[in-house]
Amino acid sequence: MDGEEVLCHSGAAKRNPESMESQGQGARVDSGFGLRPPQNDAEIWAHRTNDESRTMILRRVIEHVKAQAWTAVFLDFVIVVVGVFIGIQVSNWNQHKAEARLGRDYQGRILADLRADHATTKIQLDYYRIVLENVFETERLLALAEPEPRALLIAAYRASELSKIPKNRATWEQIVSSGHVGLLPKRAFDSGLADYYKYNDAKNNSTDLLEVSPYRRTVRSIIPVRVQVLIREGCSDQTDEIQVITGFVAECRLGVDDATLEEIAAQLYASPALKADLRYQLSLVISVVNNEQGNIVLLDRLLDSLDAEGARARRGREVKKADVKEELPDVR
Repeated sequence: MDGEEVLCHSGAAKRNPESMESQGQGARVDSGFGLRPPQNDAEIWAHRTNDESRTMILRRVIEHVKAQAWTAVFLDFVIVVVGVFIGIQVSNWNQHKAEARLGRDYQGRILADLRADHATTKIQLDYYRIVLENVFETERLLALAEPEPRALLIAAYRASELSKIPKNRATWEQIVSSGHVGLLPKRAFDSGLADYYKYNDAKNNSTDLLEVSPYRRTVRSIIPVRVQVLIREGCSDQTDEIQVITGFVAECRLGVDDATLEEIAAQLYASPALKADLRYQLSLVISVVNNEQGNIVLLDRLLDSLDAEGARARRGREVKKADVKEELPDVR
């Protein structure tokens, strides 16, 4: 018996790569997210050593039972139970550590998405505020007896403008589809993270309605194609290098002769459908503006909640600004 054990121990001490590789086949290692095959010689050796240890313990228990050494059997039982308990705790600890790491990764990606959404939402809000101003300007000009043709044409066209910049949803959809919502911090949901994505689906409907609004169709049916091309070239949207709308051009350049301007303005002025459609356009644009204002408020709240360090820095800057204002001398 002693000879067999010596042979067994000496055999286990040798590391034969080929035998290790064959013993690694079919084995599984706990990676923190489930079982997977061992990936290297170290994992194969660890798995093989664990199997040999379990075999030796079982052999020792059988020998103690045959010898009716009940105290030794009890100690073996305690060793097995404690070993299983420690193994479970270590596995749980590894899993919790992996989940915490994944949760931090999700939080960082969500934070980046929300920052990008905040920037684009600000662009959208400024854009539709200008559209709204042109809705009111068009209504004012149509109420005049003789509106200035160029001003009416530009205001009527800009009141029909549209910009759509989609929100960043890839990270959120991955989190929801994989069932990892619980890995995000609770304060994110207390601040309205789920509501932000839920309500954005409904808010997109208002922008979709603008795209097919009767006013947009009426205005662009009256203005000739050649003139619309000139408006778009010198008096419409400003875009970045990938043609994403970033606002309106600062200075409106419109190379249209006076006779053409007067003719188009007269058609716009005489259209009864234009005035009725303009009133409906007003309600649609106001809805979009209100939605974007609400998005800004919600995004500010979410960014402050998820980016606690950034929020503290912003509050520190505000305090410094307040201190500077208090220290300014009275020059009156």
